[in-house]
This record gives sequence, structure tokens and C-alpha cells, in this order.
Amino acid sequence: MGLVNRRKRNRNSASYPYVNDANRQYEAFIPKNDIENGQEYMAALDWALSNPDIHNIAISGPYGSGKSSVIESYLKEHSRLKVLRISLAAFNLEEMLNGDGDEIDEEQLEAGILKQLFYSVDSKRIPQSRYRKLQTETKWRNPLMGLLALIVLYGVIYFMAPDKTTTFVTNVNSFAWWLTAIIYIVLFGTSWYLLVRFVRWFRENGNIKELQIFDRATLTNEYEKEESIFNKNMDEIVYFFEATETKLVIIEDLDRFKSTNIFVALRELNNILNHYEKLEGRVKFVYAIKDDMFEKQGERTKFFDFIIPIVPYISSTNSGEKLREK
Repeated sequence: MGLVNRRKRNRNSASYPYVNDANRQYEAFIPKNDIENGQEYMAALDWALSNPDIHNIAISGPYGSGKSSVIESYLKEHSRLKVLRISLAAFNLEEMLNGDGDEIDEEQLEAGILKQLFYSVDSKRIPQSRYRKLQTETKWRNPLMGLLALIVLYGVIYFMAPDKTTTFVTNVNSFAWWLTAIIYIVLFGTSWYLLVRFVRWFRENGNIKELQIFDRATLTNEYEKEESIFNKNMDEIVYFFEATETKLVIIEDLDRFKSTNIFVALRELNNILNHYEKLEGRVKFVYAIKDDMFEKQGERTKFFDFIIPIVPYISSTNSGEKLREK
């Protein structure tokens, strides 16, 4: 047997000669969380997040410059931060265009952000929210709720008709002990089973089980037609941040849509959150954007309070050297 296994291993090694080659290293197209020479970026981001007057931070750089790697490395060093990650990389840009074919549908964009907002946490953390997503059914939950409902039902029956209840118990107890036990078991089991079925039906049909804000509804009020998705659900958004105590929101790939209106809406949202007296501490928004997102330099300072430019790790000047290292 050992000889056969050895031969199999030799055949596998011959078929795949690079599997156990320690000198070969492969890299995935994903952000790294241990960037080199990133201390200045870490210090700048740490300073901006600790400054109470800075709420909107931009990490800017060309595509592939390492913006996401800077964020991942910072979060690795500050694992205790309550962070909400929002990435719009999976959104189809063509589907986000409106009927004119050149402008982004802001309503879909805001709805996509809210979807990631509410789906990022367990529903138990936002119990009062109207927007509840589907939850995994617990096997013992329905029987336990049925048992509690049965106890309450028996209590109500005794309270409403104590004389008849006492007479019924006395008549049942007058039978032989084994017949009395059977009657009680059948009565209890049947009642419990029916209540469990009712509880299950009610939970499946009487709850809001999925987010409904993303369905386009026809509104009759002209003012409501002009409201954005954020404004329609502002109370839910504020409640989300109050319940989850999220203090840092990282938004990536928003620059793909080349829409400045969404930055205005997010800045307004951030301003509302930071002026809500029940929220302890400041809520910071960090955006990973491209350098050419805003044509005019003044537009950047209008949307952001602090900008961290990222110098590309690999450029045309050092690409040959990096290739030789690999």
C-alpha cells in the first residue's frame, strides 16, 4: 500500500511540477492589509479620524494606486473600530443609467447604498426597524412561543370562566387515573400543536420580512415625488446609526458613476447624523475616489474636509524593477 501511495504521489508531482515549488509566489488582485512604507498614510488617516471637525475624508489616487490596501491596512491596526463597508463595485454601470442614457439614476444609487446599510448587520441589532431581512428559522422558537401562548390561553380561560373550568377539572379527575392522564395529554398536545401552527403562520405572513424601500412605488403627493431615497428613509438611517453605534463608514467605487449629486446627498446625511444629539461621538465618512473625479480643484474642498493623496506603488518609472523582483 505504501508503495502504491508513493507512486501516486510521484505521478501527481510529475503532472503538477509547480505545486510544491516554494520559490514561486502568486498574488491575487485583492487589497493587501500589510502595505510597505505606508506609515505616512496611516498617520494622516489617524489624524483626520481623531479630529472632531473633520467628517468627510477622501483617499484619492489613480486606479491601482493602493487606496483599498491603505484602508485594509489601517483597519487591521484598528480592529476595534465599528466600521461599515459600502462597495458599489458590483453595480452594473449601464443599468444605473436613466432613460437619457448619459445620467446616473440617483434613486437606484441611493437605494443600493441603503441596501448594503441594512443588510450589513443582524436584524436583532435593529429590532425597531421597519426594514427586516429574512432570518434563519430557529427550530425551538415556534414551539416555545406556542407553549407560552398556551399558558396564557389557559390563564385567560380560567379567568373568564373559573366555575366552568373547575367543574371540568373535577369531572376529568373522577375517571380512572390512566384515563385522566390520557385526556390531559391529548388536550395539552392538541392545543399546543394548533398554537404552534398558528404562530408559524403568523410569523410567516404577519411580519415585514424583506426590505421594501427598494421597490419603486407610485406616490401621489408631488412633494414626496421630489424626495430622495435618503430623505424618505432618514428616520431609519438615523436609527440604524444610533442602534449599531457605527462611527466609521467607508465607501468605495462610488466614483465609477461620475455623479457629484450623490456626494452632496452623502455629505448632507453625514451632517444630519453629526448634529443628532442622541448619537455619541462623530460619524466619519471615508471615500476612496480617483484623482480625476472632480474636474475643478475647488469642487474637492466643497465635498471633503480632508484629502489623502495616494502615490502609486508601481508606476511606469519603477515597473521594470518590480518585475525583476518577482
